[in-house]
Amino acid sequence: DGCAGFWSSGVGPGCKGRIRAGDTGRHWYREHHGGAEGRQRSTDKAYREMRRNKESQSIIVSGESGAGKTESQKAILRYLCENWGAAAGPIQKRILETNPILEAFGNAKTLRNNNSSRFGKFVEIHFGTDDKVAGGFVSHYLLEKSRVCRQAKGERNYHIFYQLIAGAPHDLYKKLRLAAPDNFKYLKYGTTTFFVRPGSKSKVSSDRLSEQARKSGLLIDAIVDDAADFSHLVDALGRAGLTSDEIGDIWCTVAGVLHLGNVEFDENPNDNRGKASEPSIIAVYNKGYQSCSHFA
Repeated sequence: DGCAGFWSSGVGPGCKGRIRAGDTGRHWYREHHGGAEGRQRSTDKAYREMRRNKESQSIIVSGESGAGKTESQKAILRYLCENWGAAAGPIQKRILETNPILEAFGNAKTLRNNNSSRFGKFVEIHFGTDDKVAGGFVSHYLLEKSRVCRQAKGERNYHIFYQLIAGAPHDLYKKLRLAAPDNFKYLKYGTTTFFVRPGSKSKVSSDRLSEQARKSGLLIDAIVDDAADFSHLVDALGRAGLTSDEIGDIWCTVAGVLHLGNVEFDENPNDNRGKASEPSIIAVYNKGYQSCSHFA
């Protein structure tokens, strides 16, 4: 990372030796009384301006695809929460736990970035009268909805679909009638292979692998690991305050989207309206989705 006045520059997560928050960030804060170079220094500057002038401050994270915007935003949140939010307890954890949730449902593999954010977000961190973190709010917008239905060759749908297939416990996998990614039209036209981190101990059952994955093997990435990330997502949703029933409803909805994507439509020669083919409707019905309540 580098810094010039109020501006700081950084490199993407694929670069070795990148600066991170956590113990290193706290060490630099103590040593330099203003945070580390780059992201930490700019974040510390914004915090001190807020505390001195009692005015809201903004940090704009911009760059081309793969530049490191998502990782920079995560580092900024960690730096603020770990230095001025430790006393907030559960609030601090909830703020940080928004990242795996938003990434699961809003990030996807593109040709240039394996963890590309396909939506915009505005993150607010609220401070109390004691200048400590007191809460936060995330506004999201411009989600790339078309990606749910179709992806370019070499790209993937949103991480959540692969996380559910790769990481769901056996009972949940069977209950939702899941299968390998290439069995679903909303996934089969893009890359159907799962991600795994180097040296990861997470394993994906062979019956959940697509034909592409069997031939070419799993994709290796330093950040994305579908099976492990599903476990982290379950924990994050729980710490965010969702009940087990609410989390279960989310999995039913995600699986329902995949099954509905397999419904086919036949042309009607008498008018311009299409008609869902009966065999495909029956197939979805037989998988346990008998009414709209299953997708509520």
